[in-house]
Amino acid sequence: GAAPALFVEAPEGWWFDVSGPQPGGPGEAIFTLERAQAPDGASADPEIRLTLTTREGASETTLRLDPAAPKP
Repeated sequence: GAAPALFVEAPEGWWFDVSGPQPGGPGEAIFTLERAQAPDGASADPEIRLTLTTREGASETTLRLDPAAPKP
């Protein structure tokens, strides 16, 4: 079957790079999301929509990234 894929929708002027999937535990796929571009003067990360597609279908969620979160 097709590998899982992650799609990012962000407000205008914001761009995010997605890499993966990397293998995780049973039934898991790990993606890395990195901010590639932000509008001039942006002080916080925006709310984004993530859509995960798998052979079982698609699911989506909305979240706000934490700019203070440590990088792995």
